[in-house]
Amino acid sequence: MAYGFDRAMGNIKKDIFVKRQIEIAKKTLKMNDTMAKVMGGMTKEEAREILKKYKIKFNESKDLVGKYLTEELSDRDKEWIEIVKSVNGNYSKAEEKWFKLHPEEDTRIRQKEWEKYLKRASGNRQEAEKEWFKDHPLKRVSTSEISKYKDLGTSNGWNKRPVELVKCEKKLHTLGAQEIGRGYTEHYCPICKIRYSTDSSD
Repeated sequence: MAYGFDRAMGNIKKDIFVKRQIEIAKKTLKMNDTMAKVMGGMTKEEAREILKKYKIKFNESKDLVGKYLTEELSDRDKEWIEIVKSVNGNYSKAEEKWFKLHPEEDTRIRQKEWEKYLKRASGNRQEAEKEWFKDHPLKRVSTSEISKYKDLGTSNGWNKRPVELVKCEKKLHTLGAQEIGRGYTEHYCPICKIRYSTDSSD
């Protein structure tokens, strides 16, 4: 009986999780590519795979115009759309303008730094990572210590990257990672004392 009850509860939890995944996937596909990148969380490729898996029909071009753009967007999304319009649809210029208005979200410094390491290693990721960790070492900490860090939640549900994580990335801190369950990975920074999880379960 206990096994049956546990199994039933597991199915209920799974149904709730699936519904949440589908909602996040639809929301992600309603964003333009750059906005989805800025907001963080699920990528468009992941969103399409989820909807395909559960056989959910979703017309991206239809849902990117009309009522959604005029009535259902958040102030943040509307601001992005206005910025894109102001530069005649040039996303590179729009992104530059966005980051000037929201400098706390600009994490490109970390990506540019990584590209330097990769270039010096002639594209050899293993060598680049070795040099990266030499310059940006990861302090080893216990699981009990990590549990005391500030929890930023699950990245799949973020509307935007937490300020604490953005600051951490700008400082080029190396994040640690540990499995905390089937499909769940916890990322943490021993320096900033923050942690968050990602959900890649089916």
